[in-house]
Amino acid sequence: MQDDSIHREGVIRWADGFIVVYAVNDRDSFDEVKDIKQYLDQVKRTNVHCVLVGNKTDLLHERKVTSSEGRQLAIELSCAFFETSASDCICEISEAFQDLHRDIKRRKQMEGKPRRRSSAQQVRQAFSKMFKIQGPT
Repeated sequence: MQDDSIHREGVIRWADGFIVVYAVNDRDSFDEVKDIKQYLDQVKRTNVHCVLVGNKTDLLHERKVTSSEGRQLAIELSCAFFETSASDCICEISEAFQDLHRDIKRRKQMEGKPRRRSSAQQVRQAFSKMFKIQGPT
């Protein structure tokens, strides 16, 4: 159990940014977001780059978390906010990754640190390749 915790903290320290996802039809997953962000802040000990994503918007009849609640929490946690349905549209998912990448890049440039190939950049390139391969159907 302790090995898992050490590994998880190592991954968090390594990462440049995070996408925290909750299900709009699951209040418990939404309620856990604050604890997750607090844990990321505690381990990272810096301003954590974060995007909050409400998933499963295709299940409107089961919705337990409103868009305004998600938006308000994102503001409170200093995160960008998106809602999507991973089963219906990958556009918003791609947009969330791109937004996170832009935020990380902008902040790193403001910090004046030498540029390196970040994990967010690698994820963005992987998504770009995936979308180009699929092409129009």
